[in-house]
Amino acid sequence: MKKSDTPLVSVIIPVYNAGSCLKKCLESVINQTLKDIEAICIDDGSTDGSWQILQKYAKRDKRITAVKQKNQGAAVARNKGLELASGEYIGFVDSDDYVDNDYFEELYSTAKKYEADIARAYVRAGNNRKIANTRIQQPDPADYEYNYNVNLRALISKNKLYQKGTIWVALYRRDMLVSNSINFPSALRSGQDEAFNLRTSYCANKIMYIDKPTYYHRVVRDNSLSTAFVYTDDGLISRALVLKDAVDYLSAKQDYSKEVYINRMLDTYNYIFSRLSYVSNRKVARKVSTILDKSWRKTKHKEDIAHMLPDAAVVMGGRGKIYGYICNVASLRDKVSIAKRFTKEKILVRKQVASIKVLARYRVKSTQDNTNNTTD
Repeated sequence: MKKSDTPLVSVIIPVYNAGSCLKKCLESVINQTLKDIEAICIDDGSTDGSWQILQKYAKRDKRITAVKQKNQGAAVARNKGLELASGEYIGFVDSDDYVDNDYFEELYSTAKKYEADIARAYVRAGNNRKIANTRIQQPDPADYEYNYNVNLRALISKNKLYQKGTIWVALYRRDMLVSNSINFPSALRSGQDEAFNLRTSYCANKIMYIDKPTYYHRVVRDNSLSTAFVYTDDGLISRALVLKDAVDYLSAKQDYSKEVYINRMLDTYNYIFSRLSYVSNRKVARKVSTILDKSWRKTKHKEDIAHMLPDAAVVMGGRGKIYGYICNVASLRDKVSIAKRFTKEKILVRKQVASIKVLARYRVKSTQDNTNNTTD
C-alpha cells in the first residue's frame, strides 16, 4: 500500500533484539483497520537479526520506515521516530508487544470525536517468560489491570495532571508535542515515559479513555531495551535522574494541587526506593545518594510525603543518611557485611538511627498539625 504524505497516525516502534516477537508486533500494526498510518521502526543496535526482519517488512509495505542506529537507548530511538513522524497523531508500540487490529482506529476516532490531545487505551499484560537474571523483580500483570485500567483512569477523570506511566498505550496529537517541544530526555535510558507524560499531561487540552482491551504488553522479556539496562548501575543512576526530572518539573509549575503533587511524587520516590537494593558499589551509592538528597531538598510538602513513605525509605536530612540506607539494603540482600563492602558498621548504624529519628519527627509534626486542624 502506498504511504500517505500526511498519515492520520504515525506509529513509532523502538527495536532492540526483539527477533523472537518482532514479526507479531509488525503484523499487528500493518493489519490495522485504519489503513492511513505509517510505522517508523528504529533499530537501536540489535545483534539478533531484528534489523533483517525490519528490512524485509519495509520492502513489503511502503508504510514502514526502517532506521538503524548504534545502541543509545529507547529515548534516543523514540526521539528519532518523532523527528521522522508526520502523522496527525503519534502512537508508540514496543517491539515485543502487539495490538488488536482496530487499536489505532478506536484511539484515533476517540481523539477526533472529543477533540482531545491524548487518547488512552486499555492494556492487557502478561509475563512472556522468566528471565535469566533472578535478581530482577518480576512484575505482576494484575498490577497493570489496576494501575492503568482502573486507578489511573479514575485519577485522570479527576484531573488530567495525574497522567503517568507508560506511553505505549496512548495516542498524542503531534501538534501538541511540536508546539511545546516535547520529546524524551536523552539522558534517561530508563523511565523516560514518566518524563514524557509529565509534560504531555500538563500541555494536553484533555485526555480521553477507551474501554477495549486492545494493547497487549509483555511485562518481562530477556534482552529488551528496559530489561537489559534498568538493573545495571547506570540504569539505577538513570532512575534517580528520573526522580530529579520529576521534582524539577513539578516544583516549577503552579498548576499542581497539593493532592496531585503528593500522589505523583510518592509514586516516583517509591519506585526509586524499590530499586535501591540493586546498587552494587560504593561509587554508585554515593552518586545516587547525592541525586536523591538534592531532589529531596527541592521537593514540596515534605511532611506529608515523609509520613507516607516506608520506614526504610527515609531520605530526609542529607546525603549521609541516604547513603547509609543504600549500603544497608545492598549488603543485606547480598549477604555480605556492611563493614566489609562499604565502610565501618558503626557509622552506618548511627546514620540509620538518625534517619529513623528524622522520620519520627516528621510524623509527629504531621500528626500534631492534623490534630490542630481538627480542633480548629
